[in-house]
Amino acid sequence: MNLVMFHASAETTRGCLSTDDGWIGALLSAAAKSGKLEFVFVELFHHEDPALEALRNLDSGHGIDTTDGRTYSQAVADGLAETARRLNNLVTRGHLS
Repeated sequence: MNLVMFHASAETTRGCLSTDDGWIGALLSAAAKSGKLEFVFVELFHHEDPALEALRNLDSGHGIDTTDGRTYSQAVADGLAETARRLNNLVTRGHLS
């Protein structure tokens, strides 16, 4: 398994990383344990992004505001901090150098 790059993002248009239902931590750990992880990207979509209207129309689970009162800038900053903590913990546990 060659997982050089990992994309940390909750289900498209759902928003904040806290809505990922645990998959980011599980897959990030698996990528780290592969010994190949080099890059991690954090992404957050605005729940009302016009480019994603068709997806919102297709699935009622998309397009929900999950910012919990934060601005999108703060939600992105929180996602970066959360991902940094996960990466630091993986280093501490010996899965990343």
